[in-house]
Amino acid sequence: MEKLFYFARELRTASSERFNILSLSDTEKVGTADLHYKLSGEVYVTLLMFAKLDNAQLDRLIKDMDDDIIDAADIAKGNLFIKCYGGKEYEGFSVEKEWNRPRF
Repeated sequence: MEKLFYFARELRTASSERFNILSLSDTEKVGTADLHYKLSGEVYVTLLMFAKLDNAQLDRLIKDMDDDIIDAADIAKGNLFIKCYGGKEYEGFSVEKEWNRPRF
């Protein structure tokens, strides 16, 4: 089965990772995946989707994520918990000398 999504790691810490989720058909960023690893072996995933996916596409996304990320991390079956949310990426910002609010 041909993959529909590609996962590009954005950051990694000792106990978490963030991946940008890209569509292989047009390389559009369709969401992000935040993975949080607990010492007990459980992994909690938060998917924030920018593109609307139907159930079949979401199933494929999770399968592609399982093949590309979860299997590579050697996570035991039953220890993976996923929540999926829809949203919109506005822009990135940071706090420097003065608080810079994002423009919505």
